[in-house]
Amino acid sequence: MAEIYINDVSLEKLRYLSSTIANNLNKCRFIFLNGDLGTGKTTFVKFFCENFGISAEDVSSPTFTVVNVYSGVKTIYHVDLYRLNDIEELFYVLEGQLEDEEGIFLIEWANIFPDYFIEKGIEIELKHKNNDKRDLIIKIPENNQKLINELRRCKDGEKFETKI
Repeated sequence: MAEIYINDVSLEKLRYLSSTIANNLNKCRFIFLNGDLGTGKTTFVKFFCENFGISAEDVSSPTFTVVNVYSGVKTIYHVDLYRLNDIEELFYVLEGQLEDEEGIFLIEWANIFPDYFIEKGIEIELKHKNNDKRDLIIKIPENNQKLINELRRCKDGEKFETKI
């Protein structure tokens, strides 16, 4: 996995990053979002969904419903694992949906069940900074070189610390 560190991400830049990722998935159907409350996980999902013809206004946190399904150019499954207690609950919630090989899964709090998702995906860790900014660590499978390159060029003149 390649790791890209992006610091001081504003909401505007988060929208740009989500669009860059949405347009360079390379058959990846899982995006794992981790970070404390209020770091921008659901906001990332709102921005991401806009790229598939889904209004950001139609996207809401699935904290209590666990899964929200949005229909657009692709079906987006927005999953929040925060309130689940065990792996059986997770299996029950996602049982039939994981079979949708065309759907895209954005999973908040994926770190709660790190061994459940065996298919590789894009991992994004959001860390709250201050004044509506956050730092991101994005891990991308090595076979998605186009996305790796696009994120490295995210902003002219900005230096990214990258590990491959």
